[in-house]
Amino acid sequence: MNLTHLRSGILACSTIFLIACGGEETTEEITTETLPVGFTINAEFDSLEAELAYLTYWDGEFVKTDSAEIKEGAFSFTGDQEKPKMYYILFKDSDERVKVFLDNSSLEIKGTKPGHEDIAMTGSEINDEYLSFLAEDNSYNDQIRALYSGYDIAEETDDQEMMDSLDSEYNRIDSLRLDFVSTYITEHPESAVSVVVLMNNSYRYELEDLESFQAALTEEAMDNEYGEQLNNKIEALNNSAVGKEAPDFTMNDADGNAVSLSDFRGNYVMIDFWASWCGPCRAENPNVVTNYNQYHPQGFEVFGVSLDSDRDKWLEAIEADGLTWTHVSDLNGWKAEAVELYAVSGIPHSVLVDPEGVIVAKNLREEELGEKLAEIYNAPLASNE
Repeated sequence: MNLTHLRSGILACSTIFLIACGGEETTEEITTETLPVGFTINAEFDSLEAELAYLTYWDGEFVKTDSAEIKEGAFSFTGDQEKPKMYYILFKDSDERVKVFLDNSSLEIKGTKPGHEDIAMTGSEINDEYLSFLAEDNSYNDQIRALYSGYDIAEETDDQEMMDSLDSEYNRIDSLRLDFVSTYITEHPESAVSVVVLMNNSYRYELEDLESFQAALTEEAMDNEYGEQLNNKIEALNNSAVGKEAPDFTMNDADGNAVSLSDFRGNYVMIDFWASWCGPCRAENPNVVTNYNQYHPQGFEVFGVSLDSDRDKWLEAIEADGLTWTHVSDLNGWKAEAVELYAVSGIPHSVLVDPEGVIVAKNLREEELGEKLAEIYNAPLASNE
């Protein structure tokens, strides 16, 4: 990998008076054992101009679960979150946000303003764990970001020696970061934070590594939506591994016609997950076009699966890039059924399927795609000229 490939309830004591059916007034004291347990978020910022705060979570887009009026920089939320979940506090007419790992505890947030380095969060053990992980993780990410400006300058001046040096430094830091992530997960098998960290970095690991981490994580750590996501991802990776029969799926093309992967049985077909907004996808398209034009007469097919949500932009990209093969999309972005079916965590993502419907390769790009197709069809390499 190199830098050119990088550019995402308050507890209360009270007495409830119950009126019996016969009209007799009785009392039942609620003890701390019977009181509902919930969370409280109390936040206060010195400099906050927004009038409303929103408690949201991410599900392909920000989903609002609650709102709170901001008075003199202060606001609060209460509710119930039995199992740990990542939330984002957003603000009306502002791009500022605060990320919190929420469970049923009392979280205090104080600082100059949202997004500022001096924000202090206390009172939640799970959030403290997550902040501790982020502090070290960000130290690696900051070092990587510092390389970007130097790389841009090297590209502008065509300084290949400098670019190679920066690539080498990037790979060194990135390797150290991945070692840190692996060590964190291994040393905190009881924490839901480890599950989130593993899911966020799952694309960096082989299936065998993911299964090893999964087996080591405790039942308590996995008892949340992120544990379910991890289980589903590993199952999908197993079902879509090289050597397995490709899971069939059906989606509509631009004209509303249903197209299934199984429709291509009898030919080699490459499932190409992409989107109009994906720069690396658009950069790879000319290579796919070249190989499609070279080998389509011999039976090679491409089945384009778009993660777009804007129909017009999807179709404009198909036209602009000259993509003449079959295209489908449900315009649901990352929520497309095929995305989960094939455990797609980043695009471009491709899956090469043989005439019998068996997966023979994944993520063939640049010259690797041409070399594989030349081998299959016993033909010369396609030329991009």
